[in-house]
Amino acid sequence: MRPAARALDRREVARTALRPTIVLPFLIVGFLTFFLVRALFEASTQPTPDVVVRDRFDRNVAEGWGAASFGGPFVLSGTKSDYTVTAGAGVMAVPGAGVARRALVRDALVRDADLSFRIGLESAPTGGGSFVYGVLRQNAGVGEYRAKIRFAPTGAVYIGMTAIEGERERPLGEESRVPELSYSFGSMVNVRCRIEGTKPATIRLKVWSTDQPEPVGWNLRTQDSGIGLDQPGSLGIQVYASRTTSAFPVRFLFDDLEARSLPDPAAGAGSPAAGEHPSTSRP
Repeated sequence: MRPAARALDRREVARTALRPTIVLPFLIVGFLTFFLVRALFEASTQPTPDVVVRDRFDRNVAEGWGAASFGGPFVLSGTKSDYTVTAGAGVMAVPGAGVARRALVRDALVRDADLSFRIGLESAPTGGGSFVYGVLRQNAGVGEYRAKIRFAPTGAVYIGMTAIEGERERPLGEESRVPELSYSFGSMVNVRCRIEGTKPATIRLKVWSTDQPEPVGWNLRTQDSGIGLDQPGSLGIQVYASRTTSAFPVRFLFDDLEARSLPDPAAGAGSPAAGEHPSTSRP
C-alpha cells in the first residue's frame, strides 16, 4: 500500500474513533432535556393539595360522564343517556319543561369551598329561561346551597342564591342581573362561587364573559344560617329548564370544572383576600 493511502486510512480510523466521543454528549443533553421537560409538564398539570375536583372533559363518553380527571366519579340524576362527554365538553341534555339534571362528585366532601366552571348553551333559551346551579355542601336528605345563574331569552344573565332544606327551596335574597354581561347561545361564560364559614355561612358568586379577565370583586354576596347546612358536603353542578320552556332538548355544555377546599375562616385565613385563588378557567 502506498504511503499516501496508509495516511488516509489512519485519518479515517481516527475520525471513526472520535465519533462516539463527539455524539455521546449530545445524546446525554438530549435525554436530560427530554426528562426535564416532562417533569416540568407533569408538575404543572398536577393539582395542588387544595384541589378536590378538576375536570377538563378531555375524553369521550357516549352515555354518562364517567369520572372527573381528578376527584372521583360523577353521580348523575335522571337518564344516563342525557349525559355525554365529547369535543372537550361535558353535556347535559334536559328533555322537557320543568326538568332538572345534575352531576355531583360525592367523593369530594368539603365544607368551605371555591367552585368554578365554564358554561354554554347550544340553543337560545325560551320561556322563563335556562338555569344553571353550582351545588355546595350537598348532603342527601338534609339539604344544600345553590349558586344560581339564569339565562333569559333576551340575552340577559341573572344570578341568585338558594338554600335547599329537605324538600323546601328557600331564596337567599332577590335575583339580580349581572351588569354589562349579555349572553348569546353558542358562547360560554365563566362562573365562580364560594362558600365559607358557619352560622352564618358566607356565599359569593361571580359570572363573567370568557373574553374578559376575571373581575376582582363578586357580583353577589349573602349570608345564611341554615339548619344542617354547616357540615361538609358534596360538590357539583345542576341544570334546569323552566316550566315555560318550549324547545327541547336544552343542551348545556360544561368545561374547566374545578373545586378547591378553603382554609377555615375561624383560623383567620379565610378572609376574601387570604382565601383567593385565581380561577383556572381558560380564555
